[in-house]
Amino acid sequence: MATKGRIDMLVRFSCLLLLLMGSCYSQRDKLLQGEELKDGDELLSTFGKFKLGFFNLSENLFSTTPSSSKRYIGVWNSPIIDKYGSLRIDSIDGNLKIFHRGGNPIAITSVEGARNTSVTLDQSGNLVLHVLHSNGSIKEMLWQSFTYPTHTLLPGMKLGINLQTGHQWFLRSWLTYESPAEGS
Repeated sequence: MATKGRIDMLVRFSCLLLLLMGSCYSQRDKLLQGEELKDGDELLSTFGKFKLGFFNLSENLFSTTPSSSKRYIGVWNSPIIDKYGSLRIDSIDGNLKIFHRGGNPIAITSVEGARNTSVTLDQSGNLVLHVLHSNGSIKEMLWQSFTYPTHTLLPGMKLGINLQTGHQWFLRSWLTYESPAEGS
């Protein structure tokens, strides 16, 4: 089951979702092939409730206001150490990856034969990779972040075990307050 462990590790990407209760509306909730999300950029869900972007571990991780706190963290054990990370859909295989100066891209998704894909942050906070029709409409869903919960359970996420596939949905604690590396 090394593949399962590898996929699980890769899914934990260094992006995050911030829960926002403000009334701002999304300027950009989608990333298409050829576009990138760099440090300082963000995707906002349709009604502005969720935000996806990179964050600095030295910043205050939990806001003093209840309207903004880190809700979803990925690649806990492989943080990007500088400000040169970018989230992109790979033009070759259509998978979502983090590119950085420190080495090989970190694969977030590992979907075979993915072409003409986009990723959308939906209004529930779920990051979803889709295949698109040639006219840009959604053809099918390939991957979703809600399948891989981290340290926070959001409405719509599952906990438990799929008895048919063996897939497990469980929460993971942070190692320490300062380190989102996987705890217990």
